[in-house]
Amino acid sequence: ITFRANISSPTVVDTRAVDPDGLDVNNMTLFCFNEFGLYISSEEAKLTPDSKTEGEISESGVYTAVIPNHTHIIHFLANHSRGLYNEKDFPGQTESMVIANMEGGSGMLVYWSRFEINAESNKSIHDQLSELSYTINGTTYNGIKLIRNQAKVTIDDWETDSFVVTGYRTVNIPAFGTVAPHHPDLKFNLVEDWEDTEEFVTLPNNQALM
Repeated sequence: ITFRANISSPTVVDTRAVDPDGLDVNNMTLFCFNEFGLYISSEEAKLTPDSKTEGEISESGVYTAVIPNHTHIIHFLANHSRGLYNEKDFPGQTESMVIANMEGGSGMLVYWSRFEINAESNKSIHDQLSELSYTINGTTYNGIKLIRNQAKVTIDDWETDSFVVTGYRTVNIPAFGTVAPHHPDLKFNLVEDWEDTEEFVTLPNNQALM
């Protein structure tokens, strides 16, 4: 299969959680599941990045991978070290057990997306991936939209007549957490309706990270 993937330009933040070289998409692993959501295998994808000027991060590119022909669901996971987990534990597990429980590595922004084949279509999984598109702020992009595992923190209504906020800083935060959002009821089916989804937190199994 060949597919295009894109990430949105990250906002520059002052944090120790991401190394300067941890913004680019350095690798891509495809976690393949069958029609029942059971794990099949994980496959590495080869990246051909789009051209960029010096100092820019790789925000898009074309990937090529070989996957099992009975793949029905794919989780795309970029910048995640395969040494953080034991793949021998995955056979027989569901996508929620495998992906929702994964934790990212320190110093890297992890990018994730999920694709499920349209079983009613007579098009191959390759063709369905090639035809994917999405719209952000009125602009349409071709490919898969990858989501960062980075929280957005907003502080509102602090200003008063006698108190003016000139800045704020977070301390004692974990350097990494889960790689993908997993809703208690919607599971992974929330990407397209993200703004309409009630607020929730995906908690890692490792309680120390909390």
